[in-house]
Amino acid sequence: MHLMRSTVWLSLAISLVHFLPAYPLDAGRLLHAYFTRTRDAAQATRAASGIGQMIGLAAVVAGLGLLALPNSHFSADLTPGLILGGFFIFIGAQLEDQGVLFQSVVETVRMKDVMLTDFDTLSPSDTLTDALYRVIHSLQEDFPVVRGPNLVGVVSKQSIVQALRSEGNGYIQGIMARGFQVAGPDDSLGLMIRRIGAGRMSLVPVAEEGRIVGIVTWQNLSSAMGLLAEHRRLQRES
Repeated sequence: MHLMRSTVWLSLAISLVHFLPAYPLDAGRLLHAYFTRTRDAAQATRAASGIGQMIGLAAVVAGLGLLALPNSHFSADLTPGLILGGFFIFIGAQLEDQGVLFQSVVETVRMKDVMLTDFDTLSPSDTLTDALYRVIHSLQEDFPVVRGPNLVGVVSKQSIVQALRSEGNGYIQGIMARGFQVAGPDDSLGLMIRRIGAGRMSLVPVAEEGRIVGIVTWQNLSSAMGLLAEHRRLQRES
């Protein structure tokens, strides 16, 4: 009987939670849409997520306060729902806020700010064995394939190894990927992230007038962003 009563109270609490104007819950998204009428998307999200965090924190505090009350079936049934619901609302709103902050940062970063300018390339006429010998001495996992100054493909270290194992020696032009996203030096990092979406590319060539001038890899991106932030901070202080 006690378990059934607790289940009923918990279900009721979950239903009521969706009516709270706490972003990213349903009512919170309506509040977010209202804020977008007078603010830009980033400001609207920050305002809605701030309200969501306050509501979530208030629910946790209320749940903890009920623990101090004299024992009652009502407080025992309601307290777990308040604490857990408030916790998840707070975390959800905080994640939304961090997502907007990240998005606003990457929109100000250009590919030329984070691209590697010292990198190795391969040629379509390179044999797989020669290419393997060269990539052994490189820290790159993926390589632009160039014919003269022009970018013509992308190939990964893993695809070279797999081709050698399954088909034997051949040429890079036979296994290189010809369909890939290319960025310009002045493209924003946010635009490039949206373009590749859920793709599995780990290298983005940066080209200018068909000539490759840099690459961005997911391996170097985090360190490059940290160093760029430090560089901008020093520039502001100087």
